[in-house]
Amino acid sequence: MVETPLVMFRHASPPHVPYGHVLWGPFPARWPILGTSIATLLLGVLFTFLAFHHQRFQCAAETDAMCTVNGAPRFPRASIRRVEVRIERGSKGAKYGVVTFTLEGGATQKLMQIDPDDANVAATEIRDDLARGAPIDVDAREPRFTIAIGAGGLIACVIAAIAGLARMGHYDLIATPDGQTLRVRRSLFGLPLGAREVSLARVTAVIVEWKPLIATPGARGATYPAARLALAYRGGAVERLTEHFFPGNALHYRAALALRNALGLDPDAKDDEALARIPMRATNWMTRLGAAWAGMTTGSLVGMALFGLTMLALGKMHMRDNLDGWFVLASAIPGAIGGIAVVMHATRTRLPR
Repeated sequence: MVETPLVMFRHASPPHVPYGHVLWGPFPARWPILGTSIATLLLGVLFTFLAFHHQRFQCAAETDAMCTVNGAPRFPRASIRRVEVRIERGSKGAKYGVVTFTLEGGATQKLMQIDPDDANVAATEIRDDLARGAPIDVDAREPRFTIAIGAGGLIACVIAAIAGLARMGHYDLIATPDGQTLRVRRSLFGLPLGAREVSLARVTAVIVEWKPLIATPGARGATYPAARLALAYRGGAVERLTEHFFPGNALHYRAALALRNALGLDPDAKDDEALARIPMRATNWMTRLGAAWAGMTTGSLVGMALFGLTMLALGKMHMRDNLDGWFVLASAIPGAIGGIAVVMHATRTRLPR
């Protein structure tokens, strides 16, 4: 009997399965359009608040009744000695009428600044009700056209924001463990904006397709680089990962390089050379100082707007009040500091995009 020698069999190693998660982006913002969106937002909020701002002056018919403004007690009806309209000028030189009450002892109380004609009508109505011993109910409001301006500003803000954010965000490119599918998922500020799946069977290369896009609607000759990624298959077929082109330069090359590595594809010498030639983003100090001046002025205006809206919402000031020194110290200076800090951060030396 011949013994058969034992033969050790080894199972074949599992085939290599490409798997990876590649971040494509984030794509830079269209700051001119987003800046317009922020400006129109402030304008819309300002005029919308102004449109709904009013002062309702009420007094019961009884002589010992307390007169109120928007429900808050102000002074006794019996203390009123004279009702007149005083003309005041706003910060821009415009004329406004102010219904003014002269009280017993010479003290005065004022209502809000309104159109002079509306103020005369309100003062006449108050005097007539006082003479007749009738209840007083007068509502002083801002001009109605401010509603249209506020609504227009908010609508323009939404339109500009959509245009400015249309090509922002990033893509997650995820190759499934079986190596057959690439999930393409777009996000903006962490919010999913859609996903699709692309076949990886017979993929031979990752391509970067370029197209210049207009920087600002209506601008002539002002463009910025934009690209999209595509997969090339055996036989010449090409599958674009997105229909749209997205802004950026080096980030597209980096995403293509990472995706090739994740899929085990050969490198693209032309793309790698183009990526190596892109310098770091650096801004000289003279340009940074000029940008800091712009950031200081813009930041001070934004700070004043935000602080003013806050004070208006809290009822601490009125839209047409003259700007005092304390207002500038509390709003413009912090805003200017913030604007300079933003500019310094944005112009630092960093990786190219």
